[in-house]
Amino acid sequence: AIGYGALADHTWSRYNTVVGALAYADGTGGDYNVAVGYQALKNVSDQANVAVGADAGRDITNKSWNVFVGYRSAWQATGAEANTGIGARTFGYLSTGDYNIALGWDAGYLVSTGDGNVCLGNESGGSNGDYNIALGHRTTQSSTTVSNELSIGGKPNQAWKTNHVTIQG
Repeated sequence: AIGYGALADHTWSRYNTVVGALAYADGTGGDYNVAVGYQALKNVSDQANVAVGADAGRDITNKSWNVFVGYRSAWQATGAEANTGIGARTFGYLSTGDYNIALGWDAGYLVSTGDGNVCLGNESGGSNGDYNIALGHRTTQSSTTVSNELSIGGKPNQAWKTNHVTIQG
């Protein structure tokens, strides 16, 4: 561990890479984690998480297999598992959602409990429903609870939206 308070209060941990002040500092254990940046994975207590950036994955406690890259990427996520967020402030409100992907600044910012959502583009996505896809800058779903919706476009409320798309080849 490198950095002030890095890996400070862990009771047991193995095979972790920790670089940054207070990175991976307060959890109770966990193996195979990578934390790089101020308070990255600060509270993690499980295994195989990767967080790069200040506050990235800061509040994850008992979940595994997450990858968060960027300033405050999933910084408030607590019970989230197997998510990938790349970009500053991705998954800003993620709490218990699993298997989500966000790419771009603020992508997936409002996803909290939804599972299997894909948000590609700055400020894209914003549903607690499941299995939604938002493609493009500021593209969001038609409601905060809709599931199985594909949204493609730009400005909010002006994107092309459809449920249950089937494309056969």
